[in-house]
Amino acid sequence: VFFDIAEDYTGYAIPNLTAVMIDHFWRCVSLHIEGYGDDIEEIVSSRIMTDKAWLLHRLSIHNISCSLPSACDSEAEILDTFLSVLAPQLISLHLEGCAFNWDIVCTRLAPHTPLLSLLRIHTFHIQLAASVAQLLAVLESLPCLKDLQLQNSFVSSKTDWNARPHKVLLSQLSSLVFESSTIAGAMFLAALELPSLAKLEATIDVGQLSTDIGQFMEGVQLATCRMAHLPYLYIYYGHRLLILHSNHYHRFPILQVTFKNWALCDPAVSDTRFTDLIKGIADAAVLWKMQDLKVSLPISIEQHLAPDAWAYFLCCLKMISLISFGTHAPVFLIRTLFLDAFRSNEGIQVQPQLLPLLKQITMPSIPELKVLIDILADARSQPVEVVCKMILDWIADPVVHSIPGDPVWFVDDESTDSDEADEINELLDGIDDD
Repeated sequence: VFFDIAEDYTGYAIPNLTAVMIDHFWRCVSLHIEGYGDDIEEIVSSRIMTDKAWLLHRLSIHNISCSLPSACDSEAEILDTFLSVLAPQLISLHLEGCAFNWDIVCTRLAPHTPLLSLLRIHTFHIQLAASVAQLLAVLESLPCLKDLQLQNSFVSSKTDWNARPHKVLLSQLSSLVFESSTIAGAMFLAALELPSLAKLEATIDVGQLSTDIGQFMEGVQLATCRMAHLPYLYIYYGHRLLILHSNHYHRFPILQVTFKNWALCDPAVSDTRFTDLIKGIADAAVLWKMQDLKVSLPISIEQHLAPDAWAYFLCCLKMISLISFGTHAPVFLIRTLFLDAFRSNEGIQVQPQLLPLLKQITMPSIPELKVLIDILADARSQPVEVVCKMILDWIADPVVHSIPGDPVWFVDDESTDSDEADEINELLDGIDDD
């Protein structure tokens, strides 16, 4: 049964629906109700309720009311009763904008739904979100979950800070998609054991100069430690979003992290977020065999990197054989490769040359940039006896000195114009839809 009561303007929809469901709810296999909170409350509190729903496989309730319910406790009590129905065949539960007691899922729903494998919860208001500890208790009571999607459904609380959550094993979970703050996401991932994970997508609201990026990336490392190795990674910044993703032609496994509200900072302000991110990526074992790297980063992001950050990144990810540059070529990454090549040729480098398997660098069709990369290719393969002074000046300070013959190519901007690949546009569309 699929019923959208928000589209009914006759006033007969709810009475008709409840009249039909009173006699037939017990044999309902799939039930989807979408509408405003008061209408949904009237339906689920009517006499359609029974103690048992033996055939119910899929239950979906969408409350499209964006305002916080005035009688939140009353609505939650009604939905709690609805979630207490015995539904031993239930495999899919989707709650959007609904007020309910999270503990009810553990105590009443979980014991009677042993087959529940898909759980999707979208919360509109922070007052209705679970704490990390509450969420972990719910997940621990649902060991057969395979697909979990959580949008603004949990927050970090004082209880989470004071208590050290124990590990929760979800042995069958293959897909995890969630949206949260940095610290809540870090706590959540650190508490999970996911041996079957094949897809991790996280959207993280960074906020004002969040200092928890490193902690969050540690959570990513733990969550993906048993995931199959990823061959590809794209790091991109635009529209106040910093995105890293491995969704190469929609093949599994998939890792995608989107940091929202990543504002550009004054260069004079200390900002370690990007350094923590780059080093966190390098420490993720799931990427250690990566062969294909694509990067599009403006100077305003890169210039906050610690001097050794790219070198650490490239040293850990030594299997890279192809590097591609997007609209904004990463000047400090190029500079790191230049310095490494020159030191190797001059015999002053203790460590082996970075990226020994690197075979190709692809880039936008910019002649000046091509010249720079050609010089880099020569420098990596053989001593370069004559290097023009402008190149040396650029290596010394990429922010002050632009590349040879091009005073504007690396000038940073926040414009919406972009010639990035269609894959990035798809990512942005998906985030807008959320």
